[in-house]
Amino acid sequence: MANEYPDFDGSQICAQTEPDLWFPTADRQTGRLAKTLCLTCPWLKPCLDYALKNDVVGIWGGKTERERSHIRKKLKIKPEPLYLDTLFAPSLRGKVAVGRYNESVSE
Repeated sequence: MANEYPDFDGSQICAQTEPDLWFPTADRQTGRLAKTLCLTCPWLKPCLDYALKNDVVGIWGGKTERERSHIRKKLKIKPEPLYLDTLFAPSLRGKVAVGRYNESVSE
């Protein structure tokens, strides 16, 4: 089961800015800006801890997916897939994941 989501209170910088900023594509400038903003956020550590333990996309805790992957390898952390439990019928709960390690569900 996925690790507990941090108890964010809305004061984190990502909650107060444009969501697309945290999911840069080829625009390295956008990614740098997001990472810089993360460094000023009081939620930096719990956010990064959560992102290292869970398979999330985008910039979390001031790190890109690739940077978190390197940290996980170094610390021997295997991320948990995130499940969309609340969006699916009970028979599918815990079976449909989001993120890079999607699982196929066939019934």
